Amino acid sequence: MFDSQPAGTRTLFRIDPWSADYGASFEAEPEAEDESGDVADAFVETDDWSHGIDPVPRPRPARVVFVDGVQRIEAWGRLQQGDRLVEAALASIAVGASVCMDGSAAFERLQASRVLAVSSSLTVDPIDVRAGGQDLHFEPQPSQRAGREGVLDAVRNRRSQLERRLAESLIAPDALVVLDGRLSFDASRATPVIGFAKTIQRFYLPEPQSRLVLRLEERQRTPVFRIVFGETVRYSWYLRLPNTRPIHHALAGVVRLETPEIGRDAAIDLAGLTACHLPSFASLPQHDPRAPQNLLPVGGLERRLRHEMGDPQFIRRAIEDYLTREVQAGA
Repeated sequence: MFDSQPAGTRTLFRIDPWSADYGASFEAEPEAEDESGDVADAFVETDDWSHGIDPVPRPRPARVVFVDGVQRIEAWGRLQQGDRLVEAALASIAVGASVCMDGSAAFERLQASRVLAVSSSLTVDPIDVRAGGQDLHFEPQPSQRAGREGVLDAVRNRRSQLERRLAESLIAPDALVVLDGRLSFDASRATPVIGFAKTIQRFYLPEPQSRLVLRLEERQRTPVFRIVFGETVRYSWYLRLPNTRPIHHALAGVVRLETPEIGRDAAIDLAGLTACHLPSFASLPQHDPRAPQNLLPVGGLERRLRHEMGDPQFIRRAIEDYLTREVQAGA
């Protein structure tokens, strides 16, 4: 790696001694996730926020497509460029789709990729690691942020790019495409992909509209509203899934859904479609510790994608062997 450069100027990746499962032996304080955004219009669909909107029965699309991705740090480390040390990591990402139709489900478009995640905008070359009969190509993915948060930001950004690209490629007139997680946005694109946020970081809604979120009954949704994020706009709504218990708190089973600026009528139509059909995919506590928000097709897809990334211990040994050979060659 970088053998054409003088020894004093080469950029060398060296791993952290801790197992990747435990993060790094040194790490900076992580920054809070950016949840900035302001409600531009709470009354997109209606002025009446006194009660939840019940689902209206309608035919299910021929294909309900769930897109998700998983990521795993294979090795934390540092990139050494002269006397400069920059935090980095070798990571695996896998994305794919679970397609539900006619009472059956199938995995489609499964793909695994490797990333050399780099903080502090450092420019580096790829790393190619031989692992058994295959080559693992770790493509550089920089982040402007420093430290461990910059590394994680780089991995998340690459995963979001792959998920969004896959979701957009699966859009069809007979399909409802749901991307697990918040949407990553490009202001120039407005496609009918639905982002499915399992955790509620903030309400976005002002009082008294935000109170309705806590009062939603199972399968009810809020009216559609608009959120402005910088130069982009999202249509959004809250939905309460079934399979919660009376002992759970007031936000149990509540998810926030969002779609790009596809137009008022199209957004309201998608909101109605999700309220009618997504609750039937809600998981049960005995099946998933994140029930009911971790939808059944998504849970199965996540397990398959982890398999697609390969065995972490095997990959870790291959990385260590690669670095050992590099050190010996430079000795």
